[in-house]
Amino acid sequence: MAPLDRMSVELSALAFQGIVTLLLLLVYYGLWLQRRRPYDLTWAGAWGIYALRLGFISAYIVTRRDIWLFLHQTATGLSALLLLYAALQFSQNVPGRRRYYALGALVVLWAYFAVFVIHDFMIGGLSSAILLSGVTLWTGIVFWRYRLRVPSVGATILAWSFSLWGLHQLDYPLIRALGTGVLLGVYIDIVFIVATAIGALYLVLGREQSMLESRNQQLEQLTGLLLTAQEEERRRIARELHDEAGQILTAVKIDLDLGGRKES
Repeated sequence: MAPLDRMSVELSALAFQGIVTLLLLLVYYGLWLQRRRPYDLTWAGAWGIYALRLGFISAYIVTRRDIWLFLHQTATGLSALLLLYAALQFSQNVPGRRRYYALGALVVLWAYFAVFVIHDFMIGGLSSAILLSGVTLWTGIVFWRYRLRVPSVGATILAWSFSLWGLHQLDYPLIRALGTGVLLGVYIDIVFIVATAIGALYLVLGREQSMLESRNQQLEQLTGLLLTAQEEERRRIARELHDEAGQILTAVKIDLDLGGRKES
């Protein structure tokens, strides 16, 4: 196959991966609009930046301009950090903190240094792959820990997917040279993207179902308490009416007795 034909196939594969990623962006953004959960918005942002990453590497393959490589390196690190942050938001309710912004700034600075200062694709690609692999593996660890606390199918899928995906990230600079083997890597990435999407949806929907069941149990308990309180109130009123009626009848009897004595 001619190099131009191979480039066309690889660009088509990257475009297909980008479409899949954008669909995930729409799914999680829709979830955020419905439920306003912060981790849904973070997941949407992560997949959005990941889609941009695919566009940047496609532009670099075509033009070989360093600016596209820099943007690709930056988007790679930021998307990985957002995926990790979404996992922490979901499992530990982690709020926004300045150190996460600092990590993002470091990603941008290192990408600039690797591309425009060192001018070494191998160093830049290796550092980017190590960063992406490390953060992806860390995300897998987060879900492994969550699975120990809250066993679920979704947590299991996410833990395995991110762990294997993190190991797969290392083969970009170590196994495949630039421009070769991209097609296989793209399809493997698509498999992991779909797997993580399925796992996240399982996890989110399972958590929502658990929360709904918990609310139903609380509602049943409150209903039971309300019925018990109403029954006790009825009994109290009945006792008071009985006591008052008894007192009135006693008073009437005394009056009648007194009246009868006076007449006699």
